[in-house]
Amino acid sequence: MFGIASKNLRISDFQSMINSFEDIYPKQELDSLSASCFAIGTPLRFRRKTNKSSVGCTSVWVDGEAYNLSELNDIFPFINTESFALSLARAYQLNVLEDFLAQVDGYFYAILIDEEAGLVKLISDRYGMRMLYWYTDGAKLIFSPNVLDILSVDDVELELDRESIECFKELGYVLEDNTFLDNIKLIKPASIVTFGIEDSEFSFVRYWKWSQIEKNPIEFEDAVNTLGELFLAAVERRYRVEEKIGVAVSGGLDSRAIVAAISKLHPDREGFGYTFGVQGCEDIKIADQVLKRAGWHHETYYFTQNNWLESRLPYIDVTSGLLDMKHMHGCEFLPDLSKHININLNGYAGDAILGGGFLNKVPWDTRASSENIKRFFGKFTHMIDVEDDYYDIECVEPVIYMNRVRRFTAMGSVCGLHYVEQRKPFFDNRIVEFVFSLPDSYRANNRIYSEMLKRFFPTYFLDIPWQKTGEVVGEIKVKPLYIKVYYRLLRMIIGDGFLHKENREFTDYPNWLRSDSSIAFFSKIFTCEAEIEKRNIKSDCFGSLFLPHVKNLKIDNSNEVLRMAT
Repeated sequence: MFGIASKNLRISDFQSMINSFEDIYPKQELDSLSASCFAIGTPLRFRRKTNKSSVGCTSVWVDGEAYNLSELNDIFPFINTESFALSLARAYQLNVLEDFLAQVDGYFYAILIDEEAGLVKLISDRYGMRMLYWYTDGAKLIFSPNVLDILSVDDVELELDRESIECFKELGYVLEDNTFLDNIKLIKPASIVTFGIEDSEFSFVRYWKWSQIEKNPIEFEDAVNTLGELFLAAVERRYRVEEKIGVAVSGGLDSRAIVAAISKLHPDREGFGYTFGVQGCEDIKIADQVLKRAGWHHETYYFTQNNWLESRLPYIDVTSGLLDMKHMHGCEFLPDLSKHININLNGYAGDAILGGGFLNKVPWDTRASSENIKRFFGKFTHMIDVEDDYYDIECVEPVIYMNRVRRFTAMGSVCGLHYVEQRKPFFDNRIVEFVFSLPDSYRANNRIYSEMLKRFFPTYFLDIPWQKTGEVVGEIKVKPLYIKVYYRLLRMIIGDGFLHKENREFTDYPNWLRSDSSIAFFSKIFTCEAEIEKRNIKSDCFGSLFLPHVKNLKIDNSNEVLRMAT
C-alpha cells in the first residue's frame, strides 16, 4: 500500500503514485481513499495479506500479519483476533499502542491515520522485515513499499546517496535505513514515525529494543528441549490446515526443520514442497529425500542459462533496485508456484538465529562496536549507528541481522511477496528472545540447533545429509588455520572459477554469464556510456569486470557484474 499526506494535498501527486504502482504491478485493482489531507491506495486481490479497519476518527491499514493475537487477549482484552488492523486502532485509542506492539509477533508494516488530531503514523514490525520507504520535504509525507512510487511524485528531490551506491557495489546491499537516494529512507525496525499534517512536525519512537532480553541461566540440555518446543509452537502459529501453504525445501537445515515440524504437528496432512536448482544438484536430491519421507508432494523447478535472466528484470523495480539480480533465485517460477500455494513458510535466517552462523566471525557475549563489526561492513562500518540503544545487548549479531540480513537476505522475500505471502518461524519473538538469553557458546558452530533437530526430528536428520557439509547434521568443526590458508592460496593460484563444486551448487551463474545471450545483454548494458555517466557510476564495468569474466574461466566476477548490471 502507498499514500501521501499533506495539508496542501494534490490529487495529481497521488494519481502519479497510482500510475507507478500499475506499471510495476499490472492487472492489479486498487482500492483508493482520498480525503482533504491524505490519500492511500491498497491493492485488491493481492496475494499478500492486507487489511483495513476504523474506530471513530482512527483508521489503520496493515500489510502483513500478526500471529499471536489470541495469546495476547488476556493482556489486551480489546484485541479482535480476526483483525490486526482493528486491534491496532483500539490500542491507539486506549493509549497503549507502544505496549501492544512490543508484544506482537508478526511480519508487517502499518499505516495509522488519526483524522481528528491530523496525525499519520508509519509502523514497522519488531525486526523491520517488511519494507516501507518514506520521504518528506517538511510539507508532505509520502510512503510506499516501493521507492519508484515515491519518485513518481513531481517535486520529490532526486539526490543520489553516492556512498550507499558504493556500498551496494562492494557489499551487495545498503545499510541501516538508507536507499540510493539521500532523502528516501526505509522505516527502522520496531519503530513508529509520526507526522503532523498541520504543523509538519516529525517524531520517532522505538517500541522495543534488544536490551529488553534478559539473560537465562538454563543448562544446555534443558535449553535444547525448550528450543524444540518453541520451534514447534512457532511453526504451529504460522500454519493453518485450511490455507494453501507450501515450503521452499533445499538441501539445508532450515526448510527441512519446517517440514519436519509440520509433519510432527499434522502427521496426516500431505504438504506441498518445492525446490529450484540445476539438474543433478544436491539441493534437489536432498529435498526429494526429505519430502518423500514426509509423504509430501514435491514440485521441482529447474534453472537453465535460458530461463534465469529475462524473468528477473521486472523484479529490479519490485525491489527498488536494492537486490542484485544474482540473488533473485526462484522469482522465475513464482507465477506457476502461485497456482499451487498462497503462503510460503520461509526458513529465513534460521542458520543465523539458531545455528550461530555469524559467531565464528565475532567475539562472543560482547556488545557490538565499530571494531568488531568491521569484518562484515569494512569501510562502510561508519554508516551503521552501532551506538543506537536498540542494539544495547551483550551480543554482536543484532547489528548484523538488522543490516546484512534485513537489507540483503530479506529482499528475497520482497520478490516472493509479489505472488506469495511469506511467514518466517525462525524470527518468532519467543525463539529470538530465548536464544539471545543464552550464552553465545550454546549456539556457536551449530551446537544447540543440531542437537535440537536430532532430538525432536530424528526421522529427518539422523541419516539425510546436509548439503553444506555432505554429512548428517552435527556441530560444525572449525577448520584449522592451515586449511583456510591452503584454500586461500589455491584460489589465488587457480582462481575461484575452478573451485566451483560440480553438482553441489543449485545455480551456475559464472557459466550462464558466458552464454551468447548473456554476453549480448550485458555488453549492451555496460557499453551504454551515456546512461552510466548519467547515474554517476564511474566504474569501467565492461573492461574491468565483464570481459575478464567471459574470457577467463579461472575468473568469477559474477557477483560484481550482476550488482553493476542491476
